[in-house]
Amino acid sequence: YESKNENWQILYGVPADTVYRRMLQTSDNFLAEQLLLMASWKLCDGSLNTAKAIEAVQNRFLADLSQPPRWADGSGLSRMSLFTPRSQVELLLKLY
Repeated sequence: YESKNENWQILYGVPADTVYRRMLQTSDNFLAEQLLLMASWKLCDGSLNTAKAIEAVQNRFLADLSQPPRWADGSGLSRMSLFTPRSQVELLLKLY
């Protein structure tokens, strides 16, 4: 779904650390997909498209990884998603 509706707004209700803690403790793939859609909205000018969000994140933040990941969905845990140990270490170093 794509929209440029000027009347829409983002409503924040729960602190981010609370959302991430719940998602990681219960392995909530639905919540992970919703977060990816929110990222898509911000990164892709109002587009709600997980594929566009993944592409935008890979191009903007992960382009310098020596082994680019194959990323299929919001959870990052699908059998189609492939992140090498090297790319995970490089990502952790970027976060540090």
